[in-house]
Amino acid sequence: MNVQAAEKLKAFFSQHRYLQYNKGELLLRAEDDPSGVYYLHEGVVDQYVISEKGDEFIVAFYEPVAVFPLAWAINGSPNIFFYEALTASGLFRAPKAEFLKFIENEPQVILALLRMEISHTDELLSRTVYLTEGSVHSKLITVLLTGVKRFGKKTGANSATLEFKITETKLASTIGTTPETISRELKLLKESGLIQFNKNILTINDIAKLEKERS
Repeated sequence: MNVQAAEKLKAFFSQHRYLQYNKGELLLRAEDDPSGVYYLHEGVVDQYVISEKGDEFIVAFYEPVAVFPLAWAINGSPNIFFYEALTASGLFRAPKAEFLKFIENEPQVILALLRMEISHTDELLSRTVYLTEGSVHSKLITVLLTGVKRFGKKTGANSATLEFKITETKLASTIGTTPETISRELKLLKESGLIQFNKNILTINDIAKLEKERS
């Protein structure tokens, strides 16, 4: 995000209530009317839906300085998503009316928010393309690569570690399969030396080789 736009967003939201959530705590439930617009100051939040069968499907992961739910705030669309703290998280929450008044005269901020939403949409569409075709193996690799590219910390020339813990259950929700299947696939990737997955901490040992494994 543009530095000036980020500073303006932070200055606006920091005037409002600061909320802290523990890992696994829900910020918003689907179909609830949000109490305001959220600005993620620290931590990671995931956005997901639950199917009629009760299956969870992750739509997006949010990192600082994400602002949500924008469709509800700007378009008045009902909130259809759950938002959960994937790590301990801190957020500011501003009243919807004040947020709209703020961005009304801030084209730079509007453009930054638009770019952020487009980025999330592109990521979702790309992931959906991979998830509608191919094996669970290739789908899992897509999710792992996407995760470390967005939230990874470089540990070598071609290796990276995800900066937060993620469970097999969450990985299963991301690609629409079972934790047992994910466990088997992770074991195969570990045995091939492509990844490490210990105590829910993911490290990709060779990103280039893992990309070739997907194709």
